[in-house]
Amino acid sequence: MSRISPLLPINSTAARVVSAGTHYVADKKHGSAVYELKPPTRRATLKERQLPGYLDLIGVRRGRLVVVGQADVAALNWVARCDCGSFVIRTNKAMRNAANEADACEECRHILYAKRAELWRRTGKHVELKEFV
Repeated sequence: MSRISPLLPINSTAARVVSAGTHYVADKKHGSAVYELKPPTRRATLKERQLPGYLDLIGVRRGRLVVVGQADVAALNWVARCDCGSFVIRTNKAMRNAANEADACEECRHILYAKRAELWRRTGKHVELKEFV
């Protein structure tokens, strides 16, 4: 019986994984922008605060996102920080939706979908995204 060396890769895929310089790069095209630096924020104007239904969302958590300020680019858009450290801009409607339990930046969302697909492939179980958050 021949001994198999534990240092040698089993097949070509394993050889590519353990070789230097190879890593996973998602080929996903983002639907919305993900910022490494915090986008400009502003304080709500008096007129905006007097609108019916206006709610200050700073500090509100939805899934992996926490609102850190109101976006400077458009009214009633919010800048949120993901648990991974990146920033995204979300609409007022998206941040007020309490059923939005699995919200995350596009990169984290892609990882969640990949984890769910891998779990489905291995076990055949369908799991909701909110269970991974």
